[in-house]
Amino acid sequence: MKKLLAICLILSTIFLMTACGGAFGKGYRRALLLPTEGAVDTAPVDAYLLKQQASYKTLKEKYPNILSYLVNVTPAEISEECTIYKFVNESVLSLHGTTYLLLDGEVYGIGGTGLQGVKEIAYAEDMLYYIYAYGNDVRYPTIGAINLKTGERSYAQESKFDGHYITFAPSEDQKTLAIHLATVTLAGDGTPTIERGECLFSDIGEVKFYKSIA
Repeated sequence: MKKLLAICLILSTIFLMTACGGAFGKGYRRALLLPTEGAVDTAPVDAYLLKQQASYKTLKEKYPNILSYLVNVTPAEISEECTIYKFVNESVLSLHGTTYLLLDGEVYGIGGTGLQGVKEIAYAEDMLYYIYAYGNDVRYPTIGAINLKTGERSYAQESKFDGHYITFAPSEDQKTLAIHLATVTLAGDGTPTIERGECLFSDIGEVKFYKSIA
């Protein structure tokens, strides 16, 4: 009987430790969003855009193959929790670079609009953070966040970010997530190489986030 109780206690402890880790487990990690060979289910994004973007129907009529430019950019390590798609061809005009998160049957447009899209994410437990910029340059870099358990989104804009590329930097023990200035170099195939510069915030907890209404 004592052995049975001991086994139950051990199993309960393991379950609690796993549950407390959230969808991604404990510890901050970082990944770039690069095209993969993962499957693309265009229907949810198509329905989302028809509902959310008035000009999409006209754009789709002009470019009937527009959804063929939607690619799967989900990092392998989070592919069981969510799916991330991005439009990657400039011929789709205003949609180029726009990024979409699919979570529990819902589609969330993330990353603003323009050529930047979302290039980089960081994640821990039930939180997913992503860096994007409005427009075709880096004048307004922004950090977005989404709670994978509730779907609630928020964003952070800091004057320190303005006019710069920024990048995430998990600490070696993965307990904190810093934000640095960055230099980005693109290879011929568009793959970015990101070099960290000055540290702007040593912990993302120092950054003020505002609740997104969209």
